Amino acid sequence: MGELSKPIEYYEEIIGHAREIILVLDRDNNVLYANVAATAAYGYSQAEFVTLPVMSLWVVSSHQESEAIKAQLSRGGLFQTVHRRKDGDAFPVEVSSRIMSFDKNSWVIAVVRDISDRLRTEESLQHQEEIFGLFMEYSPIYVFFKDENIRAIKLSKNYESLLGRPLEDIIGKTMDELFPADLAQQMIAD
Repeated sequence: MGELSKPIEYYEEIIGHAREIILVLDRDNNVLYANVAATAAYGYSQAEFVTLPVMSLWVVSSHQESEAIKAQLSRGGLFQTVHRRKDGDAFPVEVSSRIMSFDKNSWVIAVVRDISDRLRTEESLQHQEEIFGLFMEYSPIYVFFKDENIRAIKLSKNYESLLGRPLEDIIGKTMDELFPADLAQQMIAD
């Protein structure tokens, strides 16, 4: 692999056009640099960004919360919070921050990811799991899921009354362990 003849320019280009929002902050949490993704996500120009204290991007409900975020930024790490665009629209984000030091100077590098889609997907999945759970709890028909060895891995709640045992005692059992031999063999064949 060849060497980069002008590494600084290449790195600036890579960071400038990265898909993730990248902010460079001074130790007082002022924005020194915002990449193209940041200007697109927040609606501020590059010139506006460098006049902003970074906390103006955060949605905070108290002074204590603001101080906790500043402390998290200065320690470095990964955390979730809520940011605000120039138009006032709030959106959930995941922030990964790290301290970088060079020539007696130090900066906070914050990589920010909009997690709106991920949270909507998680909420939808949770809702679907709730519906499925209610179905398995109150189904009037016997519903079962079995693995490749025909062991029960998920059963509707009504199996408890059918078999006279709690579900936790039934899960993982084969048909032979749960039913009389003739019935078990018929069920396996089916």
